[in-house]
Parts: sequence; structure tokens; C-alpha cells
Amino acid sequence: MQRDSSSCRRYRGLYIIIAALMLIGLWGSSQMAMAQITLPCCTDFDDNDQHGYTYCPFAPNVQFDLRTPGPSGDPSDIYLWAKDLANASAICAGHDCDGDWTALAATGCGALCYDYRFLEDGCPADPVPCSLGYAFIKPSVTIWRLISPTDSIGATFVPNFYITDDDGTNGGWHHICAPIAPVMAGQLPGNTYGQWQMRDGRPNSDWDLLLQDVGRMVFPIDPTANPAEEVGLDNICLRDDECPGIIPTLTEWGLIIFGALLLGWMAYVVVRRRRGVTVGI
Repeated sequence: MQRDSSSCRRYRGLYIIIAALMLIGLWGSSQMAMAQITLPCCTDFDDNDQHGYTYCPFAPNVQFDLRTPGPSGDPSDIYLWAKDLANASAICAGHDCDGDWTALAATGCGALCYDYRFLEDGCPADPVPCSLGYAFIKPSVTIWRLISPTDSIGATFVPNFYITDDDGTNGGWHHICAPIAPVMAGQLPGNTYGQWQMRDGRPNSDWDLLLQDVGRMVFPIDPTANPAEEVGLDNICLRDDECPGIIPTLTEWGLIIFGALLLGWMAYVVVRRRRGVTVGI
């Protein structure tokens, strides 16, 4: 009887120590991960500053302005207005959120969110995309890692829906959140908004390399051949609170593991005590 009681106490202490160490380790890992980037990392232009958003070096033909109202409809809500000019055009983001996104991806709740509006589609000058009298565009975003002047890794988040200007069937502001998460079973992250796709034939395994040093974000503006398109962009945010609800965060994993260990220890104690009583009889 005494031997069983001391054994129970010994194993009880071991369970408590193991649980405590695992929780401390998980908490420390989450803190280290989030220390790599300050979140949320957002640009909303409400301070009347473009924050480095400008034309891309490879597609410089864009005119910019800051206008109101933005997605909220409030007169003080400022958004980035951009107009396509002749020849290649694209919007390159500022560099506030550049860097290592791998820790964000590891949380299971990372996302790149933004508000996009197709203000003017340039129809009907280009009849091919304007067969219905208005053009469709997928409000995508592309991220790049610039490895060398001749080598880069890129991926585009392709929404699973089209938008139009206000003359079409799906005008107005649209909110998109592209998940930032690890490759799962060889597949890039996706959600109800759309799916990431690697660029230039790169394998999906390069996704993790891309996230290690994101150096450029690119937004489209030139879906038709007519240099007249106008778009609005606002509330570009890199955030860690877009949990899909099926992938536990590090904190949730810690609670799950702690609960399992606690239940196991309680079951062990009950069994040992019952055995002890039986032996005593």
C-alpha cells in the first residue's frame, strides 16, 4: 500500500513537470516566432501618405493620387487611386512589411488582406474583354523574393471570383484575405477567397524559400489594352488573426497537449488508487 502511494506521487510529479516544460517551450516558441515581425503590419493611407506605394520598375506607367472616400464611405477614409497609362503598368507596394514571413506562416492564422476596387475598366475601347460592355478582373496580389538581378521566386494569390467597375455586375469595394501558411501535403495555402500559385514554373516547395525574404508586393491595374483603367487600393494588412478554425495555433496546441497530459495523469492516479485499495483488502 505504501509503495503504491509513493509511486503514485512520484509519477504525478513527473507528469506535472513534463506538462509545465511543454507549455513553457510552446509559449517561448510562439514569442520567438512573433518577434520577427511587428503585427499587424498595415497601410491605410489615412495619414495622407502613399507609404512608398508607386509604380513597379518593370511596369512604370501609372499615375497615382490619394482620394476619398475609401471602403468605409467615411469622407476621412483615404485610399490609393491609380490609373493605367500607355504601355506596361503595375502597382508596387511600399516596403513596410518586407522581410521574413515564415514565423507568421507557422502560426496557422497568417493572412495578407486588402481592399480593392475596379473604378474604371477602359471599355469599350478593347472589345475582347468587354464583350458584355464591361471588363472582369481578378483582384490578385503577387509577392516576390528577389534572389539576384536575374533570379527571383514569386507567387500570385488568384481570387476565385471576378470583379467589375460600377457599370458591371460586381462593382464596389472588395475585401480579400490571402492566407499565409506553410505548404500542406504539397499544396500551397488557399481559402474561400482563392488560392496561391507559384510563378514561372517554380515548384510548390519553393514557397517556404519565398516566405523567408519577401521583398516586393505587386497589384494589377492593366487588364485591357486600353490605357484608361483606374483602381483603388486600401487597408493592406499583414495580420496573424485570420485563423481558419481547423488549424490549431501554438497556444491551442499547448492547451490540447496539457489537457491530454492532465487527463492521463488523473486516469493513472485513479487506477493506482483502486489497485492500492484492492491490495489492502
